[in-house]
Amino acid sequence: MGEYTEQYCYAIKMMTPVGIRDGSIVLNINNKDISGYLDILNHQNVLSGKILEHGQCELKGEIVSLMRKSNYTAVGTFDFCSIQLTLKEEKNNYELYGIAKDWRIEL
Repeated sequence: MGEYTEQYCYAIKMMTPVGIRDGSIVLNINNKDISGYLDILNHQNVLSGKILEHGQCELKGEIVSLMRKSNYTAVGTFDFCSIQLTLKEEKNNYELYGIAKDWRIEL
């Protein structure tokens, strides 16, 4: 039997010290493993993670802006309608939330 894969696509907003930034996030789910990308601040950044117990997820990646690159860990929840994450960098935390761009796609 093949692996079961789902893809979730969201239009997002991230709260930053200089205001709200729009973007998108794509999550590809293989069992409990997550891969995908975060498209924010005019950069597309690869992410990876896993689904945790109680419906939460943990994601890791890098955010690239004009001024710097920064690694983050994000914890939150997502479903076929919405996503909500708290991104934690070394010095800052950012709230990210969004709604599904498309319905869930089963590959």
